[in-house]
Amino acid sequence: MIAYPTLALCGQEFEPVGRMFGAEAIWREMATDLRTVSIPRCGHLPHEERPG
Repeated sequence: MIAYPTLALCGQEFEPVGRMFGAEAIWREMATDLRTVSIPRCGHLPHEERPG
């Protein structure tokens, strides 16, 4: 379990995580101090697709 502050970014358009399961639910199993940000109009690679 990750005990440090964790930021999880995900694209809303990435089907397996953004729509089917939800990034927060997945990361909650791995991190206790979690903040999630879902990026609109973005797929699997937020850092490349929506860098701003």
